[in-house]
Amino acid sequence: MKKFLFLTALACILWPNSSTAQYRTSGGEIIFSFADYRDSSGMKISGPPRFTVFFHINHKYNIDFSKSIGIAFGLSMKNVGWITKNETYALASDMSNVKTYEKIKRRSYTLGIPLMLKLGNLKKDKFLALGAEYELLFHFKEKRFIGGEKLKRSNWISDETNRFLPSVFVGLQFSKYGMIKFQYYLDDFLNTSYKNAMGDMPYAGTTSRMMFVSWMGNIRADQFKKPEKKKKNDKEISAQAQFLKNFKLTY
Repeated sequence: MKKFLFLTALACILWPNSSTAQYRTSGGEIIFSFADYRDSSGMKISGPPRFTVFFHINHKYNIDFSKSIGIAFGLSMKNVGWITKNETYALASDMSNVKTYEKIKRRSYTLGIPLMLKLGNLKKDKFLALGAEYELLFHFKEKRFIGGEKLKRSNWISDETNRFLPSVFVGLQFSKYGMIKFQYYLDDFLNTSYKNAMGDMPYAGTTSRMMFVSWMGNIRADQFKKPEKKKKNDKEISAQAQFLKNFKLTY
């Protein structure tokens, strides 16, 4: 969060003037996400990376103070989560019903406010990005797989997850169309204080720090603007008027 506050202060100090370049970018993201997930005993439970394309969008307002330094901020929506394999799930209220699931998928849609500092050759869209993001988790979904059966459930603004998640990221923009980015969440995805209807706390003592590697595509809005027509200067207008006058006198 210190980086986030620092970048926010920097944005206020370096607010744009007439010499800065200002433009909007929009795009999507391809995400490979995973988590450092440990149960209440501290045992790490792993699984394959989770690959998602839908639904990821971002819209940023960019301010380039010079050819080599700038900032960007805006809004984003992401689908983030992770997969575990062979996870044992038990509730204190029903210890006779202990199950080991072949696979569990957890994810949430998030709405975030990213802020990043850009350092490099901004004219050629080749730069290093350092930033932070604050996200609201607004739709949680879980799928459990056991013995060929799939159990799924979902909730809006779920108490099973933390409501807000801060994160930091570093990215490398290598062309005007794409950036490779690594993002790390600074708090647990799952709410360790959550109680279900029976009074159980299934996530007490667990840790669930998510992270992901992604390719983020961006397109500048001004790329689609039609080129402005060149305005005629006074000399061109005068020359055309004289030509028309001579043409009328001739005929």
